[in-house]
Amino acid sequence: MSPLLSAEVLRALPPGARLADHLAHLDRGAWQEFAEDLNLHLPECSLLIGLPGSAALLREVGVLRGVPGVLAKLDEASGHWTLPPLREMEVPQGERAAILSAELVSGEPELEVLLVAARRGLEVPVVAAAVEHTNTGGRARIELQGVRVHAAVQVADTPGGLRLERRIPHA
Repeated sequence: MSPLLSAEVLRALPPGARLADHLAHLDRGAWQEFAEDLNLHLPECSLLIGLPGSAALLREVGVLRGVPGVLAKLDEASGHWTLPPLREMEVPQGERAAILSAELVSGEPELEVLLVAARRGLEVPVVAAAVEHTNTGGRARIELQGVRVHAAVQVADTPGGLRLERRIPHA
């Protein structure tokens, strides 16, 4: 577990706090600590794919790994996730990529980006999230595809609001 990131998440958890907004304004130190942890746990890959909100994490992991990173975007017209052309980054088909997300909630955006990457010929063995919401099914959706999930902090939605997860071991 990432102590600095956990402390930041705890500060955002009182009722009424918006965790996504808090994560968007985290300082570099919290992202850097998680990036260093990810650097140890991620498999070898040639590309990092970030979802919106993960730009700072994408940058930090990219620097540590020395690999390019791209941000997936939601196409307003079609409602589908897209990736920029990969030819420009010289990432050939069959290479491995890791998906980075600030918050894994339903897992649907991560899953769609995973499928877009697969259609582009990339293998995606892992989705890494700074914060995982444990009672929303995101992990199950991703793992059913044979993809591992790595989360720094797990939170649960309780009647009293979001709390750090205590029911299951940190994954």
